[in-house]
Amino acid sequence: MLNRGVLKIIYEIMVFITRMAYLNILWILFTLSGGIVAGLAPATAAIFSVIHLWIQGKEPPVFKSFWVSYKQYFLKANLLLIPLFIVSNLLYIDFRYLTVIDGTFYYVMLFTFINASLLFFILSIYLFPTLILFNYPIMKTYKTALFIGLAKPLHTLALAIVLYSILRIVLLIPGLIPLFPVALFSYASMAMALSAHKKVINHTQQPVN
Repeated sequence: MLNRGVLKIIYEIMVFITRMAYLNILWILFTLSGGIVAGLAPATAAIFSVIHLWIQGKEPPVFKSFWVSYKQYFLKANLLLIPLFIVSNLLYIDFRYLTVIDGTFYYVMLFTFINASLLFFILSIYLFPTLILFNYPIMKTYKTALFIGLAKPLHTLALAIVLYSILRIVLLIPGLIPLFPVALFSYASMAMALSAHKKVINHTQQPVN
């Protein structure tokens, strides 16, 4: 009986690892197929969509589900990502500007930069789970992603730790980059978003199944 239990756990771990690797490879291929710039956002939406189905206990045909979601979210995901790209560049410019100023203005700018960066990080990690969970217009998707992240700071902190851990691992073992990092973080992000949503459900609409 013990051996069966151990074997079942090993089997489930291997299935999970295989799924993550397959999804990560699909994400890379579909990102490249869109010329990276246009493919990144819909490929990321697709990976979250498939993971959402898995967390719900469903067993969709992975490639077909990924492809359908990629097409479904192609336009909206890109429209969501463009402002993030612009903001990230503005934050980079602000960071560079901080290196050449001093005095009181430096501390004002530093305070602004830190707060803006935190909000940007929260928005970024919850944006795609929110896109998949809710059938919202673009602006409300931003607001809901930010609200969930701010309403559940422990979830957000846990996600930050997961992201940091994944980055540390892939820096130590670069060969894992094609296989796991995006899929693993997407899984953690979707799981956290679902958990956070249950706790703030009085402020949001029911998720889309």
